[in-house]
Amino acid sequence: MKDIKPDTIVVFGEKYGSRYYRANSNEEFLKVLNKVFRNRLEDSYWYSDLEKPLEPRLPSLTKEEVERLPMGQVKTVAKQEWTDYEYQIANNKNIERATNILNKAKMGDLGCVYTFMKARQHHEYEEWEIIELEVVE
Repeated sequence: MKDIKPDTIVVFGEKYGSRYYRANSNEEFLKVLNKVFRNRLEDSYWYSDLEKPLEPRLPSLTKEEVERLPMGQVKTVAKQEWTDYEYQIANNKNIERATNILNKAKMGDLGCVYTFMKARQHHEYEEWEIIELEVVE
């Protein structure tokens, strides 16, 4: 996490406008993220749409059988089955990781709140950025 300097603003771009918060330290920044995270949870439609893991479909042939196939459409389809299978297993691990982080964030783990909010920072209506104000002395 980037060190938050005094005179920092955190801007949240949401569906109906932007919200602005002051954060003069890392602790204040985490409090801001936690407040916005909690508000979104209270709105009940936020973060209830995390994907559910899907049962991966086992390919019809083993990898060794696929490699022994002659070049052509059958081999291409068989390779794609393995690609899809391995993708789904990796995706399920990512879903499980995100769900664990979300659950820990819900229990008040500020590190997990940061990790979750950072991962979703560029989702529609969930954008946020840190702006360091210039101070004239």
